[in-house]
Amino acid sequence: MNAVGQPISRIDGRLKVTGSARYTADIPLETSVHAAIAYSAIANGRIVSIETAVTDHAPGVLAVLTHKNMPRMNQQSWSHLRPQGQTYLPLQDDRIHYAGQPVALVVAATLDQATYAGTLIKVAYETHPPVVFDLRTAMEDAVEPPQRMWPLSSSVGDADSAIAGASVKIEQTYTMSDRHHNPMEPHATLAVWDGDGSLTLYDSTQMVVGTKKLVSLVLGIPEEKINVVCEFLGGGFGGKSWSWPHTLLAALAAKVVNRPVRLQLSRSVIRREPFRQLLSARTATATCPASAMTASTRHRCSTTTSNTPLWPAATCGVPAAASPRATESST
Repeated sequence: MNAVGQPISRIDGRLKVTGSARYTADIPLETSVHAAIAYSAIANGRIVSIETAVTDHAPGVLAVLTHKNMPRMNQQSWSHLRPQGQTYLPLQDDRIHYAGQPVALVVAATLDQATYAGTLIKVAYETHPPVVFDLRTAMEDAVEPPQRMWPLSSSVGDADSAIAGASVKIEQTYTMSDRHHNPMEPHATLAVWDGDGSLTLYDSTQMVVGTKKLVSLVLGIPEEKINVVCEFLGGGFGGKSWSWPHTLLAALAAKVVNRPVRLQLSRSVIRREPFRQLLSARTATATCPASAMTASTRHRCSTTTSNTPLWPAATCGVPAAASPRATESST
């Protein structure tokens, strides 16, 4: 059958337009409970003390997890073969690397109870000066990061010499602010452990196979005991191609309380966590000599990345250092 030009209905169309489609946070499980993350109030430093006594006894609270009692995870180096948005593993030590970093996870009977209990946690910090990305000095301060998925710089010919000897030169610097994916469906995970030690993750993800591989490595579970399910995706735009800390937190919290745990990020959180394309400054140069027989172009881009090896340059979280990308050609 030739489908071109035919009025073919989408398989999932009726479910979506009638509101019957089940997105990750909508999946009903009678025994499930809710988790909420408490976030750091500083951008750089360490936790000196964290008091959870009041939170422990708040209504509906089943568990309060911090770096002191969170089950240990297996640190992994970054690889493009698995969707690891950041190598930072949450609640494993007292170090604060970025503003809004998770400092605790509260599990309670309802979402409201978990969220409220998180506000009762008292954290004392040793604060260090934050490193802030400055567009005015981005090019001068930029450093070349390690190659990740592709070469960050490329060159054909001698662009510098061609530009220096050109009779006509046009050069302009353009700046671009953060671009947020803003999917209709926020990031969410529902983690369910079975009696045989297998784990089912209902996850709002664009990479079910890669998420399984990453969770297997970080949590030390054979891949055949992990099932990642995403029935419908309410938008992702690349931001859900990577696995982020909330997925790992949900899985371990469910193991601690021995109940299915649902963890959905708020819309304000997904705008400050690393799920975005970051601001950049780009300088483009185009030249033409008097003979008009040859021309040269140069494009240099400086963008934000992490000041620690916790994030790959392509998907870093918070403005911290500068990372250049250059493309040059001379013909």
